Amino acid sequence: MLFKEANRKWWILFAMTSCISMIFIDVTVLPVALPTIQRQFNASPESLQWILNGYTLALCVFVLAGGRLGDVWGQRKTFCLGLFLFSISSALCGLSSSINTLIISRFLQGIGGAILIPTSSALLFSSFPLKERGKALGLYVSIGSIFLAIGPFLGGTLTQYSSWRMIFFINLPIAAVGYILTMISVHPSKGRKQSFDWVGFITLASGISSVIIALMQGNTWGWGSLSTLGALIFGIGSITALILAERQIEHPLIDFTLYKNKIFVGANTSIFCNQLQLCTTVFWAMYLQNSLGYSPAMAGMLSFLSNAPVLFVATLAGSLVDKYGPRIPVITGFCLIFVSLVVFMINPQPSLPLLIGIFIPYGCGIPLVFTPSFTSAMSHVDDSRRGMVSAMSTMARQFSTTLGIALFTVLLVGRQKGEFASLLESNTLTARIDPIPLEGLVSKTPAALQALKALPDSTVSYVISYADKAYTSAFTLVNGAAAAFSLIGLLLAYFLLAKAKPAHLK
Repeated sequence: MLFKEANRKWWILFAMTSCISMIFIDVTVLPVALPTIQRQFNASPESLQWILNGYTLALCVFVLAGGRLGDVWGQRKTFCLGLFLFSISSALCGLSSSINTLIISRFLQGIGGAILIPTSSALLFSSFPLKERGKALGLYVSIGSIFLAIGPFLGGTLTQYSSWRMIFFINLPIAAVGYILTMISVHPSKGRKQSFDWVGFITLASGISSVIIALMQGNTWGWGSLSTLGALIFGIGSITALILAERQIEHPLIDFTLYKNKIFVGANTSIFCNQLQLCTTVFWAMYLQNSLGYSPAMAGMLSFLSNAPVLFVATLAGSLVDKYGPRIPVITGFCLIFVSLVVFMINPQPSLPLLIGIFIPYGCGIPLVFTPSFTSAMSHVDDSRRGMVSAMSTMARQFSTTLGIALFTVLLVGRQKGEFASLLESNTLTARIDPIPLEGLVSKTPAALQALKALPDSTVSYVISYADKAYTSAFTLVNGAAAAFSLIGLLLAYFLLAKAKPAHLK
C-alpha cells in the first residue's frame, strides 16, 4: 500500500466517488444537449427519449445482476469490469453516426453503470464503521455531486462551443483516475460460492423491458393495439411470475424477505417517488431552450442551480440521518420539491428571478430525500447482503427513472400533439393543415422547418403560436404529474418511516 492503513477508507471513498461521478455526469449532462442532437439527427421526440431511457432501462434491468455478481465474484473485480464497460461504451456514444447507434451505445453504457453502482456502494459501506456510514455516504454523494451539479453547465457549454460528443469523451480520463485509485486502495476480495439466478434475471429483464417498451411506444403503436397490450400483459405477467418463483430459490436474485421490514420498504418507496418526479428535470432542460429561448450554455447554467445545492445539502442530510433518523429530512425534502413544482406549474413562463427561486429549493429537496433513504435501506441489513440491498435500492431508483421518463414522455407527446391539432382545427385558416409534418417545430428540426416554409404566409404566425402553446400546456401537465408523485412520496414517508431511528441506536 502507498498509504497508511488507517487512511485506506478515505482513499476508497475518493476512488468510488471518482467513478460514480461519471454516472452523475451522464444523468445531467445529456438533457441540455437533446435539442441539438434532435436537430442533427432529425430525431422524433420518442427516439430522443430513448437516448435517455436506453441508459436507464439497462441500469434498471442489470443493476441487480451487478450487485449479485459483486457478491459472487468479489466487489473489486466486478467493479473494475463495470468501469471498463462504461468507458468503452462512452467512447462509442461519442462516435455515434446515427440516432440508433447512439441509443444502442447508451444501453451498453447503462450495463456498465449497473455494475458500478452497487459494487461501489458495497465497497464504501464495508470500509467505514457503522456510526460513520451516514457521513461517508453524504460525502460520497456530495463530492460526486460536484459533477452532477456542473453537468448541465458543462453539457450546455460543450454543446454550444464544441460538440455534444465531448460530453461522452470526458468520461475517459475520469475512468482512468478511478481505476488507478481503486487498484491502490481496495483490497482484493473473494466472492461467495453461490449460483446465479439466471431464470430470475431473464424473467425480470423481459418483464421490465416489456412494460417500458409498451409505455414508450404506446403513442406510436396505438394504446389499444395488439403490440402495446401484448407487451404490457407479458411484462406484468413476467414480473408477477418472478415474485412467486423467487420465494422458492435458495439464492434468489431479489430477496423478497427484505420487504417484510417496514423501514426498508419506506426507504425504497421514498427513493422510488423521488427519482420518478426527478425525471421532470429532463424536460426542464429542453423547455428552457425550446420555449423560453435560452441558449444551451444558459440553459445549462440555470439547470446547474437545481443541482448545485446537492453539493452542500447531501452532507447535511447524512448528518441529520445519523442524528435523528430519516423521517424528518425526507419529509422536509419532499415538501421543498412539491412547492417548487407547483410554482413552476402555475407559472410556466417565469421571469429569471422566479426561475432561480424555483430551482434552488428544488435542488435542496433532492438530497434531503435520497441520502437518508438510501442510508436507512443499507443500514438495516448485514454485510453479506449489502451488495444485493444496494442493487435493490438502485433498481427501485432506476426503474422509477425509466418509468418516469416513459410516463412523462407519454404525457408530453400526447398532450402536445392533441393540443396542437385542436388549436389548428379551431382556426379556419389553419383547419386543413396536417399537424404531423410540423411536430418538431418547437425544437426547430429541419423537417418541421421545411414543412413550415411550404405553408401560406397568412398561416405561419398562427402555426408557430399554436405549437408554442401546445408545448407549454404539455410541459405544465408534466410538472403537475411530478408534483403529484412528490406528494405521494411525502405521505408514504410520513407513515412508513415513523419508527425509523438512527443506525447506531437501532
